[in-house]
Amino acid sequence: MAGIADRRATLTQDDTFNFSRFGRRFDYAFAQSLFTHLPFNIIMRCLSEMQSALEPGGKFYATFFPNPGPRLRSDPIKTKYRVAHGDHDPYGYDPDMFAWAVEGSLLALNVMGDWGHPRGQEMLVFTRQAED
Repeated sequence: MAGIADRRATLTQDDTFNFSRFGRRFDYAFAQSLFTHLPFNIIMRCLSEMQSALEPGGKFYATFFPNPGPRLRSDPIKTKYRVAHGDHDPYGYDPDMFAWAVEGSLLALNVMGDWGHPRGQEMLVFTRQAED
C-alpha cells in the first residue's frame, strides 16, 4: 500500500475532519490535492481540527496551487500546468492566507513552496507548537 503498510499509517476520508474519533494524536498528516479543491472556509475547519489531532512537534503537509497575486482577482490563475481560480474548483490561494489562518493558533506555518509536484502544486508545512 504505497510503501506505508509497515508504518502503521491511518488513512481516512472525512468531510468534517473528525480526527478525534481515532482517540490519539499523530506525528504526521498529509493532504495531497485537498486544498486545491476546497473553499477557504472548509480549509479553516481542517486546520482547526488538525491542530488538535497533531502531537506537539507534529507536522501537517498540504499541497496547494499558489496565487501569485493580486489577491483580489477574478481572472484565472495560471499555474505551471493548470489553471486555478479564486472562486471555484480548482482553487488557487495566496500563501499569506494560510499564515493568517493559523495566526494565534498552535500551528506554525512554513511555506515549502515548489517540491517537484507534476502539476505544479506547492507544499505547506504546518507544525503544531506545544501549549504554554
